[in-house]
Amino acid sequence: MEAILSAVQPFEIHGTLYYRIVYASVGDPERVAEGRVATEGIYKDSQPGDRVDIRILLGVIDEVKKL
Repeated sequence: MEAILSAVQPFEIHGTLYYRIVYASVGDPERVAEGRVATEGIYKDSQPGDRVDIRILLGVIDEVKKL
């Protein structure tokens, strides 16, 4: 899914770094969603406003790539 990041917030669970992301689909910018992704699944220095491709597998964010 092609989307625009609205927020990127790092957090830790049991010593493992994750990111909470808030994003809006490019096709429907009024509909905002959020999810979590492991640090290995998101590119370095992700920022709000970045245009990204989000891969979701079984309802879970698997990968976020910058476009």
